[in-house]
Amino acid sequence: MYNVSAMKEEIPILNQEEIIKMMRAGAIAAELKTLLTQKSQLGITTRELDQFAENFILENGAKPAFKGFQGYPFTLVTCVNEEVVHAMPGSRSLKTGDLLTIDLGGIAEGFYSDTALTFVINEPQKEKRFLEAGQMALNKAISQCIEGKYVGDISHVIQTTVEDAGYSVVRMFTGHGVGRNLHQPPEIPCWGPPHTGPELKEGMGLAVEVMYTKGSSDVKILEDGWTAITTDGSLSAMFEETVIVGRREPQITTRIKG
Repeated sequence: MYNVSAMKEEIPILNQEEIIKMMRAGAIAAELKTLLTQKSQLGITTRELDQFAENFILENGAKPAFKGFQGYPFTLVTCVNEEVVHAMPGSRSLKTGDLLTIDLGGIAEGFYSDTALTFVINEPQKEKRFLEAGQMALNKAISQCIEGKYVGDISHVIQTTVEDAGYSVVRMFTGHGVGRNLHQPPEIPCWGPPHTGPELKEGMGLAVEVMYTKGSSDVKILEDGWTAITTDGSLSAMFEETVIVGRREPQITTRIKG
């Protein structure tokens, strides 16, 4: 949920107390992801999912991360089929076979979580290879989130994994830093050469995003000013976790348990 632009500010480093707060925000988001995948059934509207998500976040003593950010009016981003990012919930009812991306986040004690996943409504085997490629790219990208690696190492492994599977990474939007702010340095593109960009340090908070399409990487913004879709009408998917850079291994704050 970020446009490509220059971000040269210093990358914040989280202390242990702040990481604990990040983990709480992440745990709320992770539980909500599980509940939303269960609730996303034939006939439900994306607006109903949004209302459920907002209620859940508030009931758990947190706040929605997206609502009000740069004027965005909802708790969730709900992209269906060719919608890439930033699609707003509404009266659209989900149909069997729809490819649904849910992007969400919460704020707990002043710290943010940001996470996303894509799945198929009522047909878990449909687009299995396409979705497995994105999940694999995310897992490989997270493995790069250790001290001494570079942002470019994350970007490169996303690009090569997605493209080796025959798909295209989205280039208009990037992952980003996350912590006291929803979007902060560094930018984390889904493409690029390894061993480039800022060096990773223990305690950096990152929203690692894999955004990719089944066809062309070209996207366009609709008249609502938010929704981005593929220009060729091909399917799009997204997988994202909030990650804390570690000395030897990363911490994933938004991972679903079990």
